[in-house]
Amino acid sequence: MGPRSKSLGIAASLLLAGADLPTSAASANPEHQESAPKPSGEIWILDQIIFQTQKDPKILEEIRDAHSMEALIAVLQKHQVQVQRTSNRVNSADLPADAFTLIANLPPGEPFIANIPDGDESVANVIVGREPSEGTGGPGQAAPQKNWIS
Repeated sequence: MGPRSKSLGIAASLLLAGADLPTSAASANPEHQESAPKPSGEIWILDQIIFQTQKDPKILEEIRDAHSMEALIAVLQKHQVQVQRTSNRVNSADLPADAFTLIANLPPGEPFIANIPDGDESVANVIVGREPSEGTGGPGQAAPQKNWIS
C-alpha cells in the first residue's frame, strides 16, 4: 500500500487521542469538546510521518511526551523506528465531529496520530497551514464532500 492509499484510508478510521496515542489536556476535557467549533470546510495542510505502530509501553509513554513533530521523530529514531515523512491536505468538513473536535482543540504544532486501517502503521500529523475550501465561502459553511486530498 503506497503513501497516498494509506492516507486516504485514514479518514475512515481516525483514532485520535486514544489510550495508546498522544493526547492533549484540552482534547481530553469533555466539556471543552462540546463547545468546540464544528467542521467548517477549511483545508488543513498537514506535515506527516508514517511509522510502524508501537506497542511497547515505554515507547508509547515517550510518544505521549513528544509535543512536536521533531520531538516525535527523535523518539522514534532513538528506538530505531523508521519514519517516512510526507505531506497531505484534508478538508476539515470531511472529518467526523468528534475527530474534528479533538484536532481543533490541540495546541498549535501538537502532533495527532491516526492508525492506518487493516495495517500495523500509524500516521502522525501536524497542521502546518490552513486555507478556505473551494466553494465554502468561508468558515461555517458546508464544503463539498471530498475525502483526503493531496
